[in-house]
Amino acid sequence: MTQPSDMHNTELSASKMVGWQLLAIQFALLLLITIIFTWLDVDRTITGYFYTPEQGWFLARQPLWHWLYRYGTIPGIVFTLAALLAWLASFLTPRLQAWRRPCLVVVLTTVLAAGFLVNSVLKQYWGRPRPSQTVSYGGNWEYRPIFPPGTPGKGASFPCGHCTMGFVFLAAAGFHQRSKLLSIGGVATGLVLGGLLSAARVVQGAHFTSDAVWALGVVGMTATALILYLPQTGSARRTVRPSRSTRRKLILLVGSLLAVGLVAGGFLTRRPFYSTYSYPIDLPPGISRIEVAINADPENFKVAYRDKQEARLQVDAHGFGWINFVYRLHFASHPAGNTLRLELQHETGSYFAELDHALALTLPETARDRLEVKLVPFHGN
Repeated sequence: MTQPSDMHNTELSASKMVGWQLLAIQFALLLLITIIFTWLDVDRTITGYFYTPEQGWFLARQPLWHWLYRYGTIPGIVFTLAALLAWLASFLTPRLQAWRRPCLVVVLTTVLAAGFLVNSVLKQYWGRPRPSQTVSYGGNWEYRPIFPPGTPGKGASFPCGHCTMGFVFLAAAGFHQRSKLLSIGGVATGLVLGGLLSAARVVQGAHFTSDAVWALGVVGMTATALILYLPQTGSARRTVRPSRSTRRKLILLVGSLLAVGLVAGGFLTRRPFYSTYSYPIDLPPGISRIEVAINADPENFKVAYRDKQEARLQVDAHGFGWINFVYRLHFASHPAGNTLRLELQHETGSYFAELDHALALTLPETARDRLEVKLVPFHGN
Protein backbone atom coordinates (compact mmCIF):
# COMPACT_ATOMS: atom_id res chain seq x y z
CA MET A 1 0.00 0.00 0.00
CA THR A 2 1.37 3.39 -0.97
CA GLN A 3 2.04 5.63 1.98
CA PRO A 4 1.00 9.35 1.88
CA SER A 5 4.61 10.38 2.46
CA ASP A 6 5.69 8.35 -0.58
CA MET A 7 3.06 10.06 -2.73
CA HIS A 8 4.18 13.45 -1.41
CA ASN A 9 7.83 12.71 -2.24
CA THR A 10 6.84 11.55 -5.72
CA GLU A 11 4.94 14.79 -6.33
CA LEU A 12 7.91 16.81 -5.12
CA SER A 13 10.29 14.92 -7.43
CA ALA A 14 7.98 15.43 -10.40
CA SER A 15 7.67 19.13 -9.57
CA LYS A 16 11.44 19.52 -9.34
CA MET A 17 11.88 17.75 -12.68
CA VAL A 18 9.40 20.10 -14.33
CA GLY A 19 11.24 23.03 -12.75
CA TRP A 20 14.59 21.94 -14.14
CA GLN A 21 13.03 21.47 -17.57
CA LEU A 22 11.56 24.97 -17.43
CA LEU A 23 14.94 26.47 -16.49
CA ALA A 24 16.66 24.48 -19.24
CA ILE A 25 14.15 25.77 -21.80
CA GLN A 26 14.74 29.37 -20.67
CA PHE A 27 18.51 28.98 -20.90
CA ALA A 28 18.32 27.24 -24.29
CA LEU A 29 16.11 30.05 -25.61
CA LEU A 30 18.62 32.60 -24.36
CA LEU A 31 21.47 30.79 -26.13
CA LEU A 32 19.41 30.51 -29.34
CA ILE A 33 18.71 34.25 -29.33
CA THR A 34 22.42 34.91 -28.76
CA ILE A 35 23.39 32.69 -31.71
CA ILE A 36 20.90 34.45 -33.99
CA PHE A 37 22.09 37.88 -32.84
CA THR A 38 25.72 36.92 -33.52
CA TRP A 39 25.03 35.25 -36.87
CA LEU A 40 22.93 38.14 -38.23
CA ASP A 41 24.93 40.88 -36.47
CA VAL A 42 21.69 42.14 -34.94
CA ASP A 43 23.41 44.12 -32.17
CA ARG A 44 25.32 46.43 -34.50
CA THR A 45 22.41 46.71 -36.90
CA ILE A 46 20.08 47.98 -34.17
CA THR A 47 22.72 50.21 -32.56
CA GLY A 48 23.54 51.77 -35.92
CA TYR A 49 20.10 53.38 -36.07
CA PHE A 50 20.96 55.61 -33.09
CA TYR A 51 24.45 56.80 -34.00
CA THR A 52 25.98 58.96 -36.72
CA PRO A 53 29.61 60.09 -36.93
CA GLU A 54 28.43 63.70 -37.21
CA GLN A 55 25.89 63.74 -34.36
CA GLY A 56 27.08 60.88 -32.20
CA TRP A 57 24.33 59.37 -30.00
CA PHE A 58 21.77 61.93 -31.05
CA LEU A 59 18.94 60.66 -28.80
CA ALA A 60 21.02 60.22 -25.66
CA ARG A 61 20.10 63.52 -24.01
CA GLN A 62 16.42 63.58 -24.91
CA PRO A 63 14.30 64.01 -21.74
CA LEU A 64 12.66 60.56 -21.61
CA TRP A 65 15.86 58.55 -22.06
CA HIS A 66 17.85 60.82 -19.78
CA TRP A 67 15.20 60.58 -17.04
CA LEU A 68 15.15 56.78 -17.30
CA TYR A 69 18.94 56.74 -17.10
CA ARG A 70 18.97 58.74 -13.88
CA TYR A 71 15.84 57.55 -12.10
CA GLY A 72 14.60 54.41 -13.85
CA THR A 73 16.08 52.04 -11.26
CA ILE A 74 14.24 53.62 -8.33
CA PRO A 75 10.89 51.77 -8.79
CA GLY A 76 12.72 48.42 -8.60
CA ILE A 77 14.50 49.52 -5.45
CA VAL A 78 11.23 50.65 -3.83
CA PHE A 79 9.57 47.36 -4.84
CA THR A 80 12.40 45.35 -3.27
CA LEU A 81 12.44 47.38 -0.06
CA ALA A 82 8.65 47.06 0.25
CA ALA A 83 8.96 43.29 -0.11
CA LEU A 84 11.72 43.25 2.51
CA LEU A 85 9.60 45.23 4.98
CA ALA A 86 6.63 42.93 4.36
CA TRP A 87 8.86 39.90 4.91
CA LEU A 88 10.14 41.28 8.20
CA ALA A 89 6.62 42.20 9.29
CA SER A 90 5.48 38.63 8.63
CA PHE A 91 7.49 37.50 11.67
CA LEU A 92 5.45 39.86 13.83
CA THR A 93 2.01 39.61 12.23
CA PRO A 94 0.54 36.10 11.79
CA ARG A 95 -1.80 37.14 8.96
CA LEU A 96 1.23 38.10 6.83
CA GLN A 97 2.91 34.70 7.15
CA ALA A 98 1.34 33.49 3.91
CA TRP A 99 3.09 36.37 2.09
CA ARG A 100 6.50 35.62 3.58
CA ARG A 101 7.80 33.30 0.88
CA PRO A 102 6.79 35.40 -2.21
CA CYS A 103 8.24 38.52 -0.57
CA LEU A 104 11.50 36.68 0.00
CA VAL A 105 11.48 35.64 -3.68
CA VAL A 106 11.41 39.33 -4.65
CA VAL A 107 14.19 40.26 -2.25
CA LEU A 108 16.48 37.40 -3.25
CA THR A 109 15.86 37.98 -6.97
CA THR A 110 17.18 41.52 -6.58
CA VAL A 111 20.11 40.44 -4.43
CA LEU A 112 21.18 37.42 -6.50
CA ALA A 113 20.31 38.49 -10.05
CA ALA A 114 20.75 42.28 -10.10
CA GLY A 115 23.22 42.64 -7.26
CA PHE A 116 25.46 39.58 -7.47
CA LEU A 117 25.27 37.90 -10.89
CA VAL A 118 24.90 40.98 -13.11
CA ASN A 119 26.61 43.88 -11.37
CA SER A 120 29.22 42.09 -9.25
CA VAL A 121 30.24 39.19 -11.50
CA LEU A 122 29.29 39.38 -15.19
CA LYS A 123 29.71 43.13 -15.76
CA GLN A 124 33.04 43.22 -13.96
CA TYR A 125 34.63 40.12 -15.50
CA TRP A 126 33.03 39.46 -18.89
CA GLY A 127 34.97 42.23 -20.64
CA ARG A 128 32.53 43.31 -23.35
CA PRO A 129 33.00 46.94 -24.44
CA ARG A 130 30.00 49.21 -24.61
CA PRO A 131 28.89 50.39 -28.08
CA SER A 132 30.33 53.87 -27.45
CA GLN A 133 33.70 52.28 -26.67
CA THR A 134 33.98 50.37 -29.96
CA VAL A 135 35.66 51.49 -33.18
CA SER A 136 32.40 51.28 -35.14
CA TYR A 137 30.92 54.05 -33.01
CA GLY A 138 33.86 56.38 -32.43
CA GLY A 139 35.66 54.37 -29.73
CA ASN A 140 39.07 52.73 -29.50
CA TRP A 141 38.18 49.11 -28.74
CA GLU A 142 37.12 46.37 -31.12
CA TYR A 143 33.54 45.14 -31.04
CA ARG A 144 32.99 41.88 -29.21
CA PRO A 145 29.97 39.59 -29.43
CA ILE A 146 28.80 38.02 -26.18
CA PHE A 147 30.86 34.88 -26.68
CA PRO A 148 33.69 34.37 -25.99
CA PRO A 149 34.29 36.62 -22.94
CA GLY A 150 36.86 39.38 -23.32
CA THR A 151 39.48 40.85 -21.01
CA PRO A 152 38.05 41.45 -17.51
CA GLY A 153 37.60 45.16 -16.88
CA LYS A 154 37.82 46.10 -20.56
CA GLY A 155 34.22 47.16 -20.90
CA ALA A 156 31.17 46.61 -18.69
CA SER A 157 28.45 46.23 -21.29
CA PHE A 158 27.32 42.69 -20.53
CA PRO A 159 24.65 42.42 -19.19
CA CYS A 160 22.67 45.65 -18.68
CA GLY A 161 22.60 46.63 -15.00
CA HIS A 162 19.92 49.32 -15.34
CA CYS A 163 17.66 46.85 -17.13
CA THR A 164 17.78 44.31 -14.31
CA MET A 165 16.18 46.81 -11.91
CA GLY A 166 13.22 47.04 -14.25
CA PHE A 167 12.97 43.31 -14.81
CA VAL A 168 13.04 42.52 -11.04
CA PHE A 169 9.28 43.09 -11.08
CA LEU A 170 9.07 39.71 -12.82
CA ALA A 171 9.63 38.19 -9.37
CA ALA A 172 6.05 39.25 -8.61
CA ALA A 173 5.08 36.00 -10.37
CA GLY A 174 5.75 34.43 -6.97
CA PHE A 175 2.55 36.08 -5.68
CA HIS A 176 0.33 34.04 -8.02
CA GLN A 177 -1.04 31.83 -5.23
CA ARG A 178 -1.94 34.82 -3.07
CA SER A 179 -3.05 37.35 -5.68
CA LYS A 180 -3.24 36.70 -9.41
CA LEU A 181 -3.86 40.42 -10.01
CA LEU A 182 -0.66 41.40 -8.18
CA SER A 183 1.26 38.66 -9.97
CA ILE A 184 0.08 39.63 -13.46
CA GLY A 185 0.45 43.36 -12.75
CA GLY A 186 3.99 42.89 -11.44
CA VAL A 187 5.10 40.82 -14.43
CA ALA A 188 3.58 43.35 -16.85
CA THR A 189 5.32 46.19 -15.00
CA GLY A 190 8.61 44.33 -15.22
CA LEU A 191 8.32 43.79 -18.97
CA VAL A 192 7.32 47.41 -19.64
CA LEU A 193 9.80 49.10 -17.31
CA GLY A 194 12.60 46.70 -18.22
CA GLY A 195 11.86 47.27 -21.89
CA LEU A 196 11.95 51.06 -21.49
CA LEU A 197 15.23 50.93 -19.57
CA SER A 198 16.65 48.63 -22.25
CA ALA A 199 15.63 51.05 -25.00
CA ALA A 200 17.16 53.96 -23.09
CA ARG A 201 20.51 52.24 -22.68
CA VAL A 202 20.60 51.18 -26.34
CA VAL A 203 19.85 54.64 -27.78
CA GLN A 204 22.46 56.13 -25.42
CA GLY A 205 25.18 53.83 -26.73
CA ALA A 206 25.67 52.25 -23.30
CA HIS A 207 24.49 48.72 -24.14
CA PHE A 208 23.77 46.42 -27.04
CA THR A 209 20.32 44.88 -27.37
CA SER A 210 21.65 41.45 -26.41
CA ASP A 211 22.91 42.90 -23.12
CA ALA A 212 19.31 43.76 -22.28
CA VAL A 213 18.06 40.35 -23.43
CA TRP A 214 20.52 38.65 -21.08
CA ALA A 215 19.50 40.95 -18.23
CA LEU A 216 15.94 39.73 -18.78
CA GLY A 217 17.15 36.14 -18.94
CA VAL A 218 19.25 36.27 -15.78
CA VAL A 219 16.47 37.90 -13.76
CA GLY A 220 13.83 35.61 -15.22
CA MET A 221 15.77 32.40 -14.53
CA THR A 222 16.71 33.52 -11.02
CA ALA A 223 13.10 34.37 -10.17
CA THR A 224 11.92 31.07 -11.67
CA ALA A 225 14.44 29.05 -9.63
CA LEU A 226 13.46 30.82 -6.42
CA ILE A 227 9.73 30.40 -7.02
CA LEU A 228 10.19 26.69 -7.67
CA TYR A 229 12.84 25.75 -5.13
CA LEU A 230 12.86 28.26 -2.26
CA PRO A 231 11.82 26.27 0.86
CA GLN A 232 8.50 27.01 2.46
CA THR A 233 8.53 29.40 5.42
CA GLY A 234 6.06 30.30 8.13
CA SER A 235 3.63 27.85 9.71
CA ALA A 236 3.76 25.44 6.78
CA ARG A 237 7.49 25.17 7.08
CA ARG A 238 7.32 24.55 10.82
CA THR A 239 4.87 21.69 10.24
CA VAL A 240 7.31 19.94 7.94
CA ARG A 241 10.40 20.55 10.07
CA PRO A 242 9.49 21.55 13.59
CA SER A 243 13.15 21.27 14.66
CA ARG A 244 14.30 24.31 12.71
CA SER A 245 16.21 26.47 15.19
CA THR A 246 15.63 30.09 16.02
CA ARG A 247 19.31 30.69 15.41
CA ARG A 248 19.01 29.70 11.75
CA LYS A 249 16.06 32.04 11.37
CA LEU A 250 18.07 34.85 12.88
CA ILE A 251 21.03 34.18 10.56
CA LEU A 252 18.71 34.18 7.54
CA LEU A 253 17.05 37.38 8.71
CA VAL A 254 20.27 39.28 9.40
CA GLY A 255 22.05 37.96 6.30
CA SER A 256 19.21 38.87 3.97
CA LEU A 257 18.82 42.27 5.59
CA LEU A 258 22.51 43.06 5.18
CA ALA A 259 22.61 41.82 1.60
CA VAL A 260 19.56 43.80 0.55
CA GLY A 261 20.81 46.85 2.44
CA LEU A 262 24.11 46.75 0.58
CA VAL A 263 22.52 46.25 -2.82
CA ALA A 264 19.78 48.83 -2.28
CA GLY A 265 22.24 51.30 -0.76
CA GLY A 266 24.56 50.85 -3.69
CA PHE A 267 21.85 51.51 -6.24
CA LEU A 268 20.45 54.46 -4.28
CA THR A 269 23.80 56.19 -3.92
CA ARG A 270 25.31 55.12 -7.27
CA ARG A 271 24.96 58.18 -9.46
CA PRO A 272 25.82 58.94 -13.07
CA PHE A 273 28.82 61.23 -13.49
CA TYR A 274 29.37 63.28 -16.64
CA SER A 275 31.64 66.28 -16.98
CA THR A 276 33.18 68.01 -19.99
CA TYR A 277 36.53 69.83 -19.99
CA SER A 278 37.79 71.99 -22.84
CA TYR A 279 41.35 73.29 -23.20
CA PRO A 280 42.60 75.74 -25.87
CA ILE A 281 45.84 74.60 -27.50
CA ASP A 282 48.65 76.90 -28.57
CA LEU A 283 50.47 75.53 -31.62
CA PRO A 284 54.03 76.89 -31.66
CA PRO A 285 55.74 77.35 -35.05
CA GLY A 286 57.62 74.30 -36.28
CA ILE A 287 55.39 71.72 -34.61
CA SER A 288 54.86 68.69 -36.83
CA ARG A 289 53.72 66.11 -34.26
CA ILE A 290 51.16 66.19 -31.45
CA GLU A 291 51.18 63.53 -28.75
CA VAL A 292 48.20 63.14 -26.44
CA ALA A 293 48.62 61.20 -23.19
CA ILE A 294 46.19 60.43 -20.36
CA ASN A 295 46.61 58.28 -17.27
CA ALA A 296 43.69 56.06 -18.33
CA ASP A 297 42.68 53.84 -21.20
CA PRO A 298 40.30 56.19 -23.07
CA GLU A 299 37.22 54.70 -24.66
CA ASN A 300 37.76 56.81 -27.78
CA PHE A 301 40.02 59.48 -29.28
CA LYS A 302 38.89 61.60 -32.21
CA VAL A 303 40.73 64.15 -34.32
CA ALA A 304 38.68 66.67 -36.31
CA TYR A 305 39.66 69.59 -38.55
CA ARG A 306 37.68 72.83 -38.75
CA ASP A 307 37.94 76.05 -40.73
CA LYS A 308 38.45 78.02 -37.51
CA GLN A 309 42.06 78.94 -36.79
CA GLU A 310 42.11 77.48 -33.30
CA ALA A 311 43.05 74.21 -31.66
CA ARG A 312 41.19 72.72 -28.71
CA LEU A 313 41.24 69.51 -26.71
CA GLN A 314 37.93 68.37 -25.21
CA VAL A 315 37.58 65.63 -22.60
CA ASP A 316 34.31 64.00 -21.66
CA ALA A 317 34.70 62.13 -18.37
CA HIS A 318 31.77 59.93 -17.42
CA GLY A 319 30.86 56.90 -15.36
CA PHE A 320 29.21 55.95 -12.08
CA GLY A 321 30.33 57.06 -8.63
CA TRP A 322 29.06 56.66 -5.10
CA ILE A 323 27.74 59.35 -2.77
CA ASN A 324 29.83 62.56 -2.98
CA PHE A 325 32.34 61.47 -5.57
CA VAL A 326 35.28 63.75 -6.35
CA TYR A 327 36.95 64.02 -9.77
CA ARG A 328 39.75 66.34 -10.93
CA LEU A 329 41.45 66.62 -14.29
CA HIS A 330 44.83 68.34 -14.78
CA PHE A 331 46.06 69.49 -18.17
CA ALA A 332 49.58 70.39 -19.27
CA SER A 333 51.14 71.29 -22.62
CA HIS A 334 54.83 70.49 -23.21
CA PRO A 335 56.45 71.61 -26.48
CA ALA A 336 59.80 69.98 -27.22
CA GLY A 337 61.45 70.44 -30.61
CA ASN A 338 58.96 69.56 -33.33
CA THR A 339 56.67 67.72 -30.88
CA LEU A 340 53.88 69.08 -28.71
CA ARG A 341 52.89 66.75 -25.88
CA LEU A 342 49.47 67.24 -24.30
CA GLU A 343 49.13 65.51 -20.94
CA LEU A 344 45.93 64.80 -19.02
CA GLN A 345 46.04 63.43 -15.50
CA HIS A 346 42.86 62.63 -13.60
CA GLU A 347 42.49 62.19 -9.85
CA THR A 348 39.57 60.73 -7.96
CA GLY A 349 38.75 61.40 -4.33
CA SER A 350 36.23 58.58 -3.99
CA TYR A 351 35.29 55.24 -5.51
CA PHE A 352 33.95 55.01 -9.05
CA ALA A 353 32.25 51.84 -10.24
CA GLU A 354 33.04 52.88 -13.81
CA LEU A 355 35.02 55.79 -15.20
CA ASP A 356 35.65 56.39 -18.90
CA HIS A 357 37.15 59.21 -20.96
CA ALA A 358 36.39 60.37 -24.49
CA LEU A 359 38.99 62.67 -26.05
CA ALA A 360 38.37 64.97 -29.01
CA LEU A 361 41.15 67.12 -30.52
CA THR A 362 40.04 69.86 -32.90
CA LEU A 363 42.68 71.40 -35.21
CA PRO A 364 42.64 74.04 -37.97
CA GLU A 365 41.99 72.68 -41.44
CA THR A 366 45.30 74.21 -42.55
CA ALA A 367 47.15 71.82 -40.21
CA ARG A 368 45.70 68.64 -41.70
CA ASP A 369 48.67 67.82 -43.92
CA ARG A 370 51.49 69.08 -41.71
CA LEU A 371 50.61 67.57 -38.32
CA GLU A 372 50.87 63.97 -37.16
CA VAL A 373 48.62 63.21 -34.17
CA LYS A 374 49.18 60.21 -31.89
CA LEU A 375 47.67 58.86 -28.67
CA VAL A 376 50.66 57.77 -26.59
CA PRO A 377 51.17 56.15 -23.15
CA PHE A 378 51.18 58.36 -20.09
CA HIS A 379 54.46 58.50 -18.14
CA GLY A 380 53.68 61.03 -15.44
CA ASN A 381 54.33 60.77 -11.70
